[in-house]
Amino acid sequence: MIDVIGKSPEVTKVLDDYDMLFEGGVMMPVTIDSVAGDTITYYQDVIRVDLSAKPSQNDPSKIMPAEDVTIYTKHLLSIQHKQRVVTQLSPEESFEWQKTLKEMGTVQ
Repeated sequence: MIDVIGKSPEVTKVLDDYDMLFEGGVMMPVTIDSVAGDTITYYQDVIRVDLSAKPSQNDPSKIMPAEDVTIYTKHLLSIQHKQRVVTQLSPEESFEWQKTLKEMGTVQ
């Protein structure tokens, strides 16, 4: 595929989505982006989720802080794991997206 002048190449990555169902019916979705440094580790009685700091999807100029989550497996009923491939917005597309959001008044 020939790159168009002034257009950034398409960047894709694989994300791991986990839907964790707890006693009482509460669902906790977790997305792991291993390229960004996120990890999920299974121990005997707990699952440790470490999410790295990364740009906000709504406003890439803002950084979402890192998070660490400990899940006790005795409260879990099930875990559903899926993988999906996402295409990151190019800088040009990101600029246009932010411009559109600001025009709509959704980003403050």
